[in-house]
Amino acid sequence: RQGQREREHRIDLLTFQSNEIRSFEPIICEFAELQSIEARLRHSDQISRAVNQALDSIVDQELNALDVVNSAISGLEDAAKLDTGLDAILEPIRNQIFGLQESMRDLRVYGESVEADPQRHEDTLERIEGYRKLFRKYGDDESGLLSELEGMEQELAELVDNDADEGELSRQEEEFAQQLQAKCDELTKLRREHSVEFCRQIASRLEGLAMERAKFEIALVPKLPDHDGADSIEFLFSANAGEPVKPLAKIASGGEISRVMLAIKSVLANNAGVPTLIFDEVDVGLGGRAAAMVAKLLDELATFSQVLVISHLPQIASRATTHYSIRKEAVGGRMMTQIQALDSNSRVEELARMIAGETITDAAAAHARELLNWR
Repeated sequence: RQGQREREHRIDLLTFQSNEIRSFEPIICEFAELQSIEARLRHSDQISRAVNQALDSIVDQELNALDVVNSAISGLEDAAKLDTGLDAILEPIRNQIFGLQESMRDLRVYGESVEADPQRHEDTLERIEGYRKLFRKYGDDESGLLSELEGMEQELAELVDNDADEGELSRQEEEFAQQLQAKCDELTKLRREHSVEFCRQIASRLEGLAMERAKFEIALVPKLPDHDGADSIEFLFSANAGEPVKPLAKIASGGEISRVMLAIKSVLANNAGVPTLIFDEVDVGLGGRAAAMVAKLLDELATFSQVLVISHLPQIASRATTHYSIRKEAVGGRMMTQIQALDSNSRVEELARMIAGETITDAAAAHARELLNWR
C-alpha cells in the first residue's frame, strides 16, 4: 500500500515535469540562435545605421567608392590596350569588384531585414528565459532536455504498466505463499529422509576417530519459511555414553569439534564446494589407529579441496604434500614465530623429532622415511 501511494506521487510528479518540457517543445541548437536574434533585435537601430552608411559610401551616393573604382579600372583597361602586361594585374581586381557588388546586394537584403520589432524582441526574450528555467531544472542544453523527457516518459510508461490494485496483489501473495510452503514441506521431507543416513555415516567416521561412544543427531526446528526453507537445522552431539545429545557448538571441545567437522567434511567430500579447509590440532588426544584414520580422511579430503592442517603427529604430517615447521624463538628480546618450508631431508629430520623427541635416533629417522614412503 505504501508502494502504491509512492508510485502515484511519482506518476504525478513525472506527468507535471514531462508536460512542462513537452509543452515548451525544445529544438536542438535553438537557444544559441535565439540569443543571436535577440542581440540583433536589441541593437537594430545601431545595425541599420551602420548598414545604410556603408551602402551610401560604397554604392548609393552620387559619388561613391564603387564608381570611383570602376572609373579607375576603365582607365587601366585603356592602358592595357597599349601594354598587355596589365591584363594579368587587372583580372583579380575585376574579380574583387564583382565580389564587392555581390556583397553589397547581400548587405542591402540584410539591412532590409533589420528593423525594430518590439513584439518579436519580447517573444524572443520570453523563449530564452523559458529555456534557462528548464536548463536549471532538467539539463544543460536542448539535448539534455530531450533526453530527460525521454527518461521521464519511459519511467511513466513502466509505472502505469505496473499498476496493480490491492486485491490482485493480495491474491498473488497468497498464491506465492502456498507455493513456498509446498516447496518448504518437500525440502523438510527430503531433509528428514537423508538425515538418517547422514548421521549414520558421521557416527561411523567418529568411531574411527577414537570417539566410539559419540552420538551425532540432526534437529529440524520449524521456523517461518524463507529462502533456506522452513527448518532451523542444528547439529546435536554427545561425546560420552549416557549423556544426552546437546547442541554441538555449546558442549564440544575444540578437538571434538575439529574431529566432528572432519567427519562431516569427509562424508560430504566433493559436495561441499569449499575451496580450502583448515583443521587446527584435529589430532588432540589421538594416537595409533585413530591418528592413522584421521590422516587417511584428511588425505581423501585433499583430493577435493586444499587442506591446511596444524598437527603434532607424524602419521598426519607425513601425508602432506608440503610441510612447514613452525617454531617460536626469542629474537631481540621478543618472541617471534618462525615458519620454514621443509625439503626432503629436513622433513625426515622433523618427522623423526615428532617420533623420538629432541634426540633423533637412527630408528626414528628410519621410521620417518617409512612414513613418507607410505604416502
